[in-house]
Amino acid sequence: MRNVATRMGIKKPVHIWLSGIVTSPVTIGYIKPVILLPIAAINQLSTQQLEAVLLHELAHIRRYDYFVNLVIRFIQTILYFNPFVKALVKTVEIEREKSCDEMVIQFQYDPHGYASALLMLEKTNYAPRPLLLPPQARKTTCYIE
Repeated sequence: MRNVATRMGIKKPVHIWLSGIVTSPVTIGYIKPVILLPIAAINQLSTQQLEAVLLHELAHIRRYDYFVNLVIRFIQTILYFNPFVKALVKTVEIEREKSCDEMVIQFQYDPHGYASALLMLEKTNYAPRPLLLPPQARKTTCYIE
């Protein structure tokens, strides 16, 4: 991934961490960018698919999407009541994702394999999770009169 990052013009070191908390790959940080991958992604994706997903996240870093997201959230906070701002934010987010997907395809990754990787990540996103109560809530008894 370092070779791909340098080919893309990213000069900062990018760290890749596995996380059991996130449900889809996400990039955090600007000064020290980190790509968080869900553990399920490692188990269910092939090497080629995982590289394509990481390339998508590197494209977000290359495009300075962290800064763009910060500016958009600032504008959205100030003009929260304006429906056009909401539509603009949604359009910008869709276009950012499309641009990063096009970057993956430009690096000669299989479009079908990449699409199936994204589908697999979304399927794990919506896996049913059991409802857990905190320990103190399990011990209490509720009486209804």
